[in-house]
Amino acid sequence: MKKLIVLVFLLYSASSIAQIFKLLPGESYIKWSGSALRKEHNGYIEFKDAAWTFANNNWTSGMLEVDMNSITNTDINDTKLNQKLVDHLKSDDFFDTKNFPTAELKIEKSVPIDSSSYQLYGLITIRGITQKIEVTGHFLRKNKYKFIGSAFVKIKRTDFDILYNSDLVGTIEDKLINNYIILVIKLSLFAPKELNPTLYSSK
Repeated sequence: MKKLIVLVFLLYSASSIAQIFKLLPGESYIKWSGSALRKEHNGYIEFKDAAWTFANNNWTSGMLEVDMNSITNTDINDTKLNQKLVDHLKSDDFFDTKNFPTAELKIEKSVPIDSSSYQLYGLITIRGITQKIEVTGHFLRKNKYKFIGSAFVKIKRTDFDILYNSDLVGTIEDKLINNYIILVIKLSLFAPKELNPTLYSSK
């Protein structure tokens, strides 16, 4: 009986120790899509950095830093037209990457839904403007050192002062661009040994 109590205590103690996870860049990305009346565009954006903390079977904090200058387009085959769209997205009509090269998502609270899903609450910053955000995140623990995560995020671009061809500035119907941008986030998070000595010492 005493051995069982000691074992339960050790397991609880191990799970309560905060584990810090960093980004695996080659396995992590954001797929974006936006639409207008008769067309849709999509592409990818790369992460610059990430740090997530896991304790007591829950995410206690999370941070994603996005490199907005990495934005690409994948639906236009013509090289010149493709580059024209990418340059426009980087301009001050859209993300203004010269003045705001990064965007950021901070998770301040996480509520478990089930063993692999969490309701995440935090702040998202684009073009220097910060708004509250709530999103459902799905995380699969591949082993004790690695999580695979995903989330579907729908943001209203006008909340971040991206007004180009929106209905808020009197754009005629044929020129309207949807106010919403869809982001599909894919994450691969790994616990580095130097940040998690306890995790690596446990068997």
